[in-house]
Amino acid sequence: MRASGLVLDGFPPFLDTLGLRGSLTAYYEARQMADLGDPEAGYLHLEAALEHTIWLFEAPPQLGFLAFEAERWDDAIRILEGSSRNPVFRSPAKFRLGQAYEAVGDRERALDAYRSYLARMANADPGLQSVQTAREAVVRLER
Repeated sequence: MRASGLVLDGFPPFLDTLGLRGSLTAYYEARQMADLGDPEAGYLHLEAALEHTIWLFEAPPQLGFLAFEAERWDDAIRILEGSSRNPVFRSPAKFRLGQAYEAVGDRERALDAYRSYLARMANADPGLQSVQTAREAVVRLER
C-alpha cells in the first residue's frame, strides 16, 4: 500500500536542504497508509524516511501518533514523551500520551498526561472532542 501522486508545490527550496520535503511527503504517504487500514506500514514508512532528516527537536509527534495507531505502545510513549517537551506539539502529544499510558495500564502517568493536557487547554472550547475525552479519562482513572 503506497500513496501515489503526491506533489508539494510551493515548498520553500531552502527547506529542501534539510530533507524536510521528503519527510513531509513521507508523512502524507504514511498517513494515507494508516487511513487505508495499515497504521503499522505507515509507522514503518515514516520511521525509515525520518532517518535521513535533520530535526530541530525530538522526532515529530506524527511518528508517535502513527505508533499509537499501530498499537506500538513503547514506541508511541518514547516518541510522544520527547514531542511533549516541544512547546509547539505539547498539547496533542500529552493527549495521546495519556491514551498510550492508559493502554499499557500505567494509571498514574496517564492521569499526569491528561491533567497536563487539560491544564494547557483550559481556555479551549469545552465541546472539543479531545477535551471531553481527557476529562472523562481523568474521572474514570481517579476512581
